[in-house]
Amino acid sequence: MKTPIHAVSTWVRRQPPKVKAFLAVVSGMAALVLLRFIVHDHDNLFVAAEAVHSIGISVLIYKLMKEKTCAGLSLKSQELTAIFLAVRLYCSFVMEYDIHTILDLATLGTTLWVIYMIRFKLKATYMEEKDNFALYYVLVPCVVLAVLIHPSTSHNILNRISWGFCVYLEAVSVLPQLRVMQNTKIVEPFTAHYVFALGVARFFSCAHWVLQIMDTGGRLLVVLGYGLWPSMVIISEIVQTFILADFCYYYVKSVFGGQLVLRLPSGGDDAITPGEMEPPATASNRSSRRLLFDRRYGWVVDEWKDPSEEALAGGRGMFCVVPLTKTLFQTASLSINSAVKFLDMKLQKLANPIHNPSGDLGSGSNVLD
Repeated sequence: MKTPIHAVSTWVRRQPPKVKAFLAVVSGMAALVLLRFIVHDHDNLFVAAEAVHSIGISVLIYKLMKEKTCAGLSLKSQELTAIFLAVRLYCSFVMEYDIHTILDLATLGTTLWVIYMIRFKLKATYMEEKDNFALYYVLVPCVVLAVLIHPSTSHNILNRISWGFCVYLEAVSVLPQLRVMQNTKIVEPFTAHYVFALGVARFFSCAHWVLQIMDTGGRLLVVLGYGLWPSMVIISEIVQTFILADFCYYYVKSVFGGQLVLRLPSGGDDAITPGEMEPPATASNRSSRRLLFDRRYGWVVDEWKDPSEEALAGGRGMFCVVPLTKTLFQTASLSINSAVKFLDMKLQKLANPIHNPSGDLGSGSNVLD
């Protein structure tokens, strides 16, 4: 007999992407309403976001120290995180020194330690060829946006641009990590826990902003400044939340399905196959960088099933990083193609006298309706 949670999970899994996106939005709104009644001081949500982020980093530290491997982690994501934390820390010192400054300082320290471990101590296990997201794809747009749209406060222009830069960079800093998971096709538990913690932290942070705007009747937007900056702050929070929302959905589904190792369906020739899971002869072998994990951790790859069989059987959850934005882009593309075909058909009718024997176009309503 199926449990209610398993029944709901199976039903959601069978829904098309648009329905899943709608359910995700409804669930998020319901969670916001619940938080509004439970949490009276909304600043606690920001503290909770920082606390969850710290828990995620603690999971990374445990992975690096206990497992002695950084496979599956993106060094570039950690570097982006260190950059926006350093810039935000600078802005906090010169603009507003508070408890958030201390939290950012602690987070920056642990992030720098993770970078040191990946770059030097555990370099042999770093999957450099999988961590191939070009940093200038996010750094350059963030700099341009910060120069064009930044807080309109009385602070120095350089400080205001720096603050805008760290807000924009934080929103997209996780993209290299998601790219690594897409390239490897598999996510081991500790990395999955870390990214899920980032998603939860981002939800709390986004809820903090949304609830404050609701409680102040929109006056908070004026406090943030004038022009496009207040809107860009909210958009940045929402973008980062949606980037991680899709991962969190598949993570929760996999946890309820009892699957520890999250596997992506093969999407190309570069996907890792079970044969590549065997440990290399030497740790210095460059092919070891393609090794994500092996049997010594207790993850038996032989028990993995075909994704289609998993979906039909409603068995263990499958993980697939398919960002919500991809569905939106696909929907927009289909809509544009349909509109172009429709207009082309109508123009052909206008040009072809067979479809308008009288030759009287009139107002055109009989053709374009």
